[in-house]
Amino acid sequence: MTHPTFKIYLLLLFTLLLQSCIDIVERIDLNKNRSGSFSLSVSITGKKFLFDLLNIGIDTEVLDDIVIMANDAADLLQQCEGISNVKVVTGSNKMTVALAFDFDNQHNLNRALYYMAGEEKTIFKPAIYKFKRTRFERKNITKFIKQAANGQKFELKPSLINYITEVNLPRPAKMVVPANASLHHSGFMVRVPGNLAEILENNTNTGIKVRY
Repeated sequence: MTHPTFKIYLLLLFTLLLQSCIDIVERIDLNKNRSGSFSLSVSITGKKFLFDLLNIGIDTEVLDDIVIMANDAADLLQQCEGISNVKVVTGSNKMTVALAFDFDNQHNLNRALYYMAGEEKTIFKPAIYKFKRTRFERKNITKFIKQAANGQKFELKPSLINYITEVNLPRPAKMVVPANASLHHSGFMVRVPGNLAEILENNTNTGIKVRY
């Protein structure tokens, strides 16, 4: 199974051909009642972006295709129970695409992510996210990332892809795993940086555990 969230990433990673740096940011804002919001954004950075596009012969319409695919994912989300305020946001220069939505609980969040991947969440399939009264957890998704990357048809440069997770908590964090996580905004935000090349080459554990 391809990890549901990362399957959305693949819809956007065609931009790897552009030879520019890619920032993927996954963000969860968690409320005290364990509802919250989820967003996934992909940004292309680099001052020579348009020049590089023309230099390697890539049609800039590929960026429009990314927006179309993000909107397709949004259409699926709007069919999911417990999911609301679904939207796709693009930057004025189309170098950033973000998919965002609200969820009422962890169960509907996980069901929605599986639904976007064309699958049904059952008791036999692991939850990607788990929220408890004082804990946040994301499953180790490394094997799913590897499966998705290995199935990519285009020549990838994983070292150009930064993979960042941000979690905004209802209370300050007391304990965070992994060790490279950093705390911001007086401990209310946990930020975990990463690089796709490091994840693939080192089999990095991408799980996150936070106690707050």
